[in-house]
Amino acid sequence: ARPAVLIEDTDVVTTAAWAVMLHGRRDPALSAMASPARHHLLFLPTTPWLADGTRAFGGDARARFHAAIVAELAMRRITPILIDGPLAHRPARLRAVLDRLATAAP
Repeated sequence: ARPAVLIEDTDVVTTAAWAVMLHGRRDPALSAMASPARHHLLFLPTTPWLADGTRAFGGDARARFHAAIVAELAMRRITPILIDGPLAHRPARLRAVLDRLATAAP
């Protein structure tokens, strides 16, 4: 059975953006793959950078990575649902979005 909600931070859209960041260009094979997601949530990079040893693309690269994701979404004609605001407020904003999506018709 398909779950009502599946949240993942790496899909074909973000993998395509990683290709831009790592190889300097879009990968046509990745960009040709359809994204099966019904909704794309995009957290805006407006919170302080946390250098925790697992994150990549700090500093100016953070804005370039975000731009690569936005460009990939635009190329696919996907309008993401934006999550913004202070870090402490984002969980509540995310819950509100997920609640709205859960009650919306498929």
